[in-house]
Amino acid sequence: MSGKRPVRRSPQHATVTKSYRMSPDSTTHCQQGDEDPKTLEKRTRQDFDDAGLNEYRAAMSHVQPLRPVLTVNRSFMREFLAADTPCFALGLVEERKRQCGLLALRPEEAIPPDITSKGFNFGHSLFGNAAFEVIHFAFEFYGFQTYNVLVNPNNPLVQAVVATMIAGGDYFFFALNANSGVTTFRAELGQEALSELKANLARLQQSTTTETQYRQAVSRFAANPHPAGRLLQWVCREKIEYLDLTTDRLELTPA
Repeated sequence: MSGKRPVRRSPQHATVTKSYRMSPDSTTHCQQGDEDPKTLEKRTRQDFDDAGLNEYRAAMSHVQPLRPVLTVNRSFMREFLAADTPCFALGLVEERKRQCGLLALRPEEAIPPDITSKGFNFGHSLFGNAAFEVIHFAFEFYGFQTYNVLVNPNNPLVQAVVATMIAGGDYFFFALNANSGVTTFRAELGQEALSELKANLARLQQSTTTETQYRQAVSRFAANPHPAGRLLQWVCREKIEYLDLTTDRLELTPA
């Protein structure tokens, strides 16, 4: 895994719907417009030469807002809302009795509605060498800000969410603003959209990346981020029960 592989790019399609709110004990809501999905692709590339880290592949695809009826784990959402910003979390979300991967972002500043209504670019990269690997996600909101996060694949929660994304062919994205607003997106992944994660799924499921190795990768990325942007703290990562949607449920219902 020490060599650099070519970067493949492929579009994602995201469905656009209308507004909804969290219930029963949350006042979080979102308001977005309807806009036809468009496709926009970008490539991101970064070398960590002195750390022995190499990027394998990155794919950036356009994502648009969505509003179905959703269910998440209540304790997961409670901890996520209590975490210091800017932060990011992985989880699961249920729509029509079907579970999908969830990527959630809480920036320090509110993302304006005219920005979120345009959707965003989503990218992923896999960095590593013979000793370890980390996963990089990037979220670019056009004309506003780019957010980056690194996660450790040697984590049962990460392994479960990534496997769900690959198996299901889609994922949900939540952007929770400081003003208590939440914008929700859904992206349907093409066959090549997560090709690097899919190709290395067996290795990711058996990852031995240590916390020290993970922190080293985060430190070096922070010193020279690519793409340039805000680095998010990865939170809500210690409790696998946050993936349980059978009992501790929080519903997000249409407004």
